[in-house]
Amino acid sequence: LACAFMIFGVFAYAMTIANMTSVLANLDVVNMQFRHEMDTISRWLSLRSVPTKLRQRLTSYFSYLSRSQHGMLDEILLGELPPRLSIELAERHIDMLAKIPFFNKERRSEDFLSMAATSLTRRIFTPGSYIHYQGEMQRELVIIKSGKADIHVTGVPEAVGSLLPGDFIGDYQLIFGTANQVGVQATDFTETLVLTFDAFKQVMNHPQNEHFSFSSSGS
Repeated sequence: LACAFMIFGVFAYAMTIANMTSVLANLDVVNMQFRHEMDTISRWLSLRSVPTKLRQRLTSYFSYLSRSQHGMLDEILLGELPPRLSIELAERHIDMLAKIPFFNKERRSEDFLSMAATSLTRRIFTPGSYIHYQGEMQRELVIIKSGKADIHVTGVPEAVGSLLPGDFIGDYQLIFGTANQVGVQATDFTETLVLTFDAFKQVMNHPQNEHFSFSSSGS
């Protein structure tokens, strides 16, 4: 019996070492790929004589992209999915979208909300980047998915407020085409979901529009 326990212990130890070796080897492959990609980006930026500050921001962006999703772009991943799966994946954002008065579930049909959620695109802002510029005509709805952004008003040195995950801005500008009343600046790496005016128009002009349950107010 003692011999059996010894053999089992040796076998378990060997399996543990083998698994740890495999994990470390995989991590090393990922790190090597990341270093190779960053070297390629650095050489391209040098070749194009990109200014130092802009180069640092671009490098920071790609580094964050690699850390957060192993360098894989949403367009590549989602482009390989069957259409139905892509829609179901996008529909995860309906609850976040429905917090906006225009997209309230009591006003809009499920089909409309599904199409609007599918039209959202992911956009990442580096620290210090402006999401909205005050006074500009920027017909986009922006929903904060992660990170933080400060709200600025011309003439006021300090931020007058902040946007946190789940908050949004630009709904009024998207619908009515007015200029931005405030500026919004990312204070950290900030991931957003963006509905552009062109995408919004496609949803509104879709042939199924006649079946949407619009109410008279806010439509």
